[in-house]
Amino acid sequence: MGGQVYNRAVGRIAELQAELQRLEVFIVTYRELADDAGEPAPSRSAHEHPLQETEEQHDGVDEADRPRATPQAELERVVEQVLLTNGAPLQRFELMERVKALGVVIGGRNEITNFGSKLSRAGRLVNLPKLGYWPKEKPFEPGGYQPGSTGFPLAA
Repeated sequence: MGGQVYNRAVGRIAELQAELQRLEVFIVTYRELADDAGEPAPSRSAHEHPLQETEEQHDGVDEADRPRATPQAELERVVEQVLLTNGAPLQRFELMERVKALGVVIGGRNEITNFGSKLSRAGRLVNLPKLGYWPKEKPFEPGGYQPGSTGFPLAA
């Protein structure tokens, strides 16, 4: 039961992040349209984007004060370890949360996007359609994945 609650909570976080992203796009579009119409756009409050880092938040922050991102090779090693321990592929967000729980620093202004970029560059991983990321050299029988295969049964 605990796993179901956890999975629902992680799924809900992803839904809320997607909704926040849609709202942010709406606000930007609204401001652009208001500017085009000659109307003053509403001023931005400090609470408008509580989860999104902005340029203003980075002003005066010394780069040396920010934690350094974990090197790509180490990130790939930890990701592979997490996946093998889990015994099944994981979607990007849940994978990132588990990797971060082990002390790995993803870095970047938008961690989930940066993490996705790092995963796409990871030569040791494959993204199984509808399942998530998995070590490229390990078969995943329940998903019909065999290393070196070109198609996946679940992709249909």
